[in-house]
Amino acid sequence: MTATTLVSGNLSVVAGELDNLSATTINGNVSIVSGASLYDFQSMHLSGNWSNSGIYVATGANTYFEGTGAQTISASTLIIFY
Repeated sequence: MTATTLVSGNLSVVAGELDNLSATTINGNVSIVSGASLYDFQSMHLSGNWSNSGIYVATGANTYFEGTGAQTISASTLIIFY
């Protein structure tokens, strides 16, 4: 059984590396700043916007954009979603 994580607000990766090892629901925005890394090993469900100036690696995990309105994706680096 895969563990689950709920982020009730925004997820900001501002330094270092964050490894997502559980199925995660984020009820806000995701922001990865320059110099920071997010490695996603499980599914990620996002209701807000995505902003990436750092490193995002999906490692084959699915990312679902499930907001009730329009969502934006902005990046200064290449992003590959599965």
